[in-house]
Amino acid sequence: MTPVIPESPEYLSSVAAWRNAWRPRQVRVLLVAESHVGETEGDRGVRVTLPFHVEEAMPSTYCRLVYCLGYGEPGICHHSPASNRGTPQYWRIFADVAGMSPPTRALFPSLHDRVWHKLAILRAMRDRGIWLVDASTTALYRRGVPGKPKDYKQVIRTSWEREVWPSVSTDPVLLTYVIGLGVQRALAGLPGLRNARVITQPQDRTAGRHRDGLRELAEAIREIGVA
Repeated sequence: MTPVIPESPEYLSSVAAWRNAWRPRQVRVLLVAESHVGETEGDRGVRVTLPFHVEEAMPSTYCRLVYCLGYGEPGICHHSPASNRGTPQYWRIFADVAGMSPPTRALFPSLHDRVWHKLAILRAMRDRGIWLVDASTTALYRRGVPGKPKDYKQVIRTSWEREVWPSVSTDPVLLTYVIGLGVQRALAGLPGLRNARVITQPQDRTAGRHRDGLRELAEAIREIGVA
């Protein structure tokens, strides 16, 4: 069984650093997910090294967050983290809101080209003011621990009110989408979410519902003139 360890301050700092590396100057479209994936033993010893030079200042640490370019790309990780599958379903969301092709291995078999395309997606999102945050700043999913914590609702609501919403409350947010019906129910009634819309999780078992939601999200972005 995978060892379950508490999240270290260093790991949580890495999560925040990767997310903030792609924060737009002004957030216009806010996407709200649940949380990052919790730390696994050995993660703090992993370093992420891109196969090319980039202008952006990015962390070299590793974490299990979609914004971390090493998450799901073992070829740019030293040492290799355990079970580094990443979250390709969220890269599809990113690609859709950026109006670009998803960075799949089928379309981009070359590691170099695939990582470069991921950077292009992130740049497009940043330049359009699109940012994904997690409602909980601590992991609600841990490898080796089935299900959600018993205090799920309390954790996610407290995190949103005290940490996440204050970080964007002064931005000119025109559109907010919550990803996941359970996340929406947990956050119902909190500041900044009165007019939020929702799409289901990528793993929605109802055929086509998530895809329909993505089309609605992309259209809503176009309507407010961000895309």
